Amino acid sequence: MKKILETLKSGLQNGEKAVLCTVIDNSGSCPRDKGAHMLVSENSKTVGTVGGCLLYTSPSTRDRQKS
Repeated sequence: MKKILETLKSGLQNGEKAVLCTVIDNSGSCPRDKGAHMLVSENSKTVGTVGGCLLYTSPSTRDRQKS
């Protein structure tokens, strides 16, 4: 989490946009537990992971579609 927060702080100071993804609940077979974090920058670079195949790209894809 420390690296995620450092990256987020640096990006915000440089005027960059980012999304912090956090697993808040899960059920069944899940690759990560509640509290897992992943930072996705506006240029689609990630720090951390919430695990799982499609979850790597879904947050940044949804963010771009809303823009």
